[in-house]
Amino acid sequence: MAAYSLSQIKQAHAQKKEYDRQFPLSYFLVRPASFYFSYLILKITESPSRIAYVGLVIGLAGSFFLVLLPEFTVWPGLLLLIIYDLLDASDGNIARVTGNVTRYGKFLDGVVGEIVEGLCWFGLGLGLYRSSGDFPLLQYVGLNEDSVGFVLLLAGLTITVATLYSGQVMSSYYTHYSEHQKGQNVQSTLTEPVKTSKYRRRWSYLLFVNVSSFDFQLLMFLLCSVFTLLDFFLILYAVFYLCQWIVFTTFYLYRARRTLS
Repeated sequence: MAAYSLSQIKQAHAQKKEYDRQFPLSYFLVRPASFYFSYLILKITESPSRIAYVGLVIGLAGSFFLVLLPEFTVWPGLLLLIIYDLLDASDGNIARVTGNVTRYGKFLDGVVGEIVEGLCWFGLGLGLYRSSGDFPLLQYVGLNEDSVGFVLLLAGLTITVATLYSGQVMSSYYTHYSEHQKGQNVQSTLTEPVKTSKYRRRWSYLLFVNVSSFDFQLLMFLLCSVFTLLDFFLILYAVFYLCQWIVFTTFYLYRARRTLS
């Protein structure tokens, strides 16, 4: 097994460095931490797919512990999701430094993310539904205890459904767009720098992509756990993802009509 230095891991990230700049939390905190995480993992394995599968197991375990929130509190689930997030960043680091960037790896990384990040907040909603804690936001608006639990369960389910459907709408468009462009000699390689959106200088775009990033969600989840505002977290993101679902569907239907006709 080849030995890779920390500097090599950092240098290999140049492919995605420009893309990460639009996510300050990832750029300044999660990604640097993942370099050290990757350095330790490389002493055990050089397989990005193995790391992705381990991340899947840990992410699902974190979601499961959120369901068991009344028995174990929020912290075991939160800790496991943080480890999953670091593994999610590390598999890409390791793929790049070892020269093992493949389409299968990109597919696997996306699927694992959809599974874990699509289920964990439903797990939180189910865990809060099973608990009997104080939920200041919902109690402030006058909901009784039974109604509060149901609303939180519905909020978690809304996040999961809206996240998955938004992703499906977007991926479906780009699949058909890619097929449409094949006849125009548009080439892409697995090793070229990851491109950023042409809208990245707009504050509205940066706000949207950062609020929807899993790194930012974990930070919000941590803060709301510390200040016992988990009902606020779920309701906020339920509204956000419901709006995203509507915007994505409208935007990509309009875009498809213009580019795929």
